[in-house]
Amino acid sequence: MSSNLVQVDPSVIARIKEVGVVKIRRTIPDELAKSMNREITEDLRHYLKVDPDRPETYQKIYNEEEPKAFTFGGIQELFYTGTQVEARQNERMTAVRVWLNSLWESEEEGTGEPLFLPEVETVYVDRWRHRVPGCRWQIGMKDHIDNGAMSRWADPAWQQVYGALFRGELDDYNPWYAGQRTATAGCVFRSFQGWLALTAQGPGDGGLEVVPMLREATAYVMLRPFRDDVPSHQFCGAGDTGMTSAGDTMEISARWHAALLRGKISVGRVEAGDSVWWHPDLIHGVEPEHRGTVPSNVLYVPSTPLCPQNARYLARQRDAYLRGCPPPDFPQLDLEKGSTRLAGVGRLTTLGRRQMGIDPFPEPPAWQAA
Repeated sequence: MSSNLVQVDPSVIARIKEVGVVKIRRTIPDELAKSMNREITEDLRHYLKVDPDRPETYQKIYNEEEPKAFTFGGIQELFYTGTQVEARQNERMTAVRVWLNSLWESEEEGTGEPLFLPEVETVYVDRWRHRVPGCRWQIGMKDHIDNGAMSRWADPAWQQVYGALFRGELDDYNPWYAGQRTATAGCVFRSFQGWLALTAQGPGDGGLEVVPMLREATAYVMLRPFRDDVPSHQFCGAGDTGMTSAGDTMEISARWHAALLRGKISVGRVEAGDSVWWHPDLIHGVEPEHRGTVPSNVLYVPSTPLCPQNARYLARQRDAYLRGCPPPDFPQLDLEKGSTRLAGVGRLTTLGRRQMGIDPFPEPPAWQAA
């Protein structure tokens, strides 16, 4: 698969870099994806005691008095199911992530020193999204940009990333140069956000929407707070709710960004086994309603190439995994701790053990040497 991806037409790559999002068909075989979906649905029934065929059973997990096993967007707090572990260590998924990493300029300008290693892909343990048709408690996810929030203006590393935009030099801004992105106040550098579809889904099924205009939209968002109509204490979605952590998302709203949201579109139809990937600065959200007939399920599996920032997080994440605890980035609900259904180290392949930081990578990495 990796050899086929290397042969992607340059015009397609140029288009990906322009819009900031790509859909990859048959990333894994559809029958494998459907089998994974059956397994993770059983995990769902086991841990949360819900029935996807009966939306009313989900009401209890949206009770304000209980810990949030689900977010209102249908994203839920399971991390180590067999399905998730198998998807992260799948060789085809790894090949895709390595190829996506190669779209970046990953060497420091002037010195040629590596900013990250595109061929060495680690694992960022993330959640999965489960949208149920007719479930009125699931209301989608607001349009946003992941992580950074106020740090994108306050952090010196982010200031360097967006320096050309702050100087008014749009043509000189390169969203695909890693630069100081691997040295920000955030805990992880993700070259691409991404998910793997476990079920067929399309527009109206509670799925992903994006604003496919990377460089220009980023410039609009970063410069919007400096317009005359914005109060001096406002940063247009960053920190407006009092949250200023480097891990907070930045809300994109009709109040401040109406012109951009007119360009929002669905990512379209996907089949089980397809994957969708987007640049970490891309504006995206999840449809407010699922008007379809069957659950819409995707696994979040971003690209996280090896760099010092990611290595530091990987060590903390590995320790959490070995204890059966949620990763450091997420609420510590401990839904899986002590469960026999948790996919432990024994289920990891050689590649999976390396990507989780349990075993060292070979030097050079096996897929690079090949």
